[in-house]
Amino acid sequence: MTASRYYKEVRFEHFRTFSEVARSGSFAAAGRVLGLSRPTVWQQVHSLEMEFAVKLFSRQGRGVETTEPGRVLLDLILPSIAAMDSVGDAFRARLAGPHGVVRLASISGNDLLFRAISRLPQQSPPVQFTWVEQRGVDGVDLVESGQCDLGLVLTAPETRVNPRVHYEPCGQRSFTLAAPADHPLLHKRTLSLKQLVEHRLVTFPLESPFRRYVDQVFARADLLGQMQIAAEAETIETAEHCVQLGLGVALVLPSCTHAAPTGLAYRRLDKLFGSGLLHLVWERGAHLRPPVATFVELVKELLAA
Repeated sequence: MTASRYYKEVRFEHFRTFSEVARSGSFAAAGRVLGLSRPTVWQQVHSLEMEFAVKLFSRQGRGVETTEPGRVLLDLILPSIAAMDSVGDAFRARLAGPHGVVRLASISGNDLLFRAISRLPQQSPPVQFTWVEQRGVDGVDLVESGQCDLGLVLTAPETRVNPRVHYEPCGQRSFTLAAPADHPLLHKRTLSLKQLVEHRLVTFPLESPFRRYVDQVFARADLLGQMQIAAEAETIETAEHCVQLGLGVALVLPSCTHAAPTGLAYRRLDKLFGSGLLHLVWERGAHLRPPVATFVELVKELLAA
């Protein structure tokens, strides 16, 4: 087959190349990942554009970003690419039987996963687990990169989902005010954003999607400039410690089993901020290895109970 004919025919490799360009935002970067020259990457993407009579990318600075038709195509092909990429591991795992390793990434306060682990059937050899505790949505990146099989993640409202990852709803965590037990904000009949900005706040780090969301809520009320940031805390334990030290009141997302420490009390802020959303995530379209698939089914059973 001649080179010119190869590029005129749409092949599976072309879809993989398109997917990598979309992920990396650059023809050259995609070529480095795939071991292809930049012209080859361009030719393969161009063959898809000719086949479907659409532009899949537009220029964005030194890179490219997907167009609306490009995003539609990406949404359609990602499960197929993930399925093909996972066939080898899934095939070997099924031949080996139900045992193996489940690699988990999870936020803190992960009682759901512990309960699922305790319900796994006893077998020899047993299923083994590796565990990485991560903040917020970092588990999504670990799942997308293949470092973890599953992630329990907490996403802020209005967060854009990763099209390469499947999100299984697992519940929610309410935005909550943590303050000294005798603090006046805890005892007001109604609470407003205006009243919150009158106090020094311990909140999420600037790079956190939860901080961006909180800032958006205050900005919509034209109060962002009035926020008094006392501290930025990565974990709920650090935020609560800041409150105990008298630095201010804190915005936190406690799990249902997390109790306020001595001297502090909670007040839910659902009406002001809504809730963070809990999801169990795995690579969209991928064939899950038997122990991973079994664990997912156990989590679903617990959620349905």
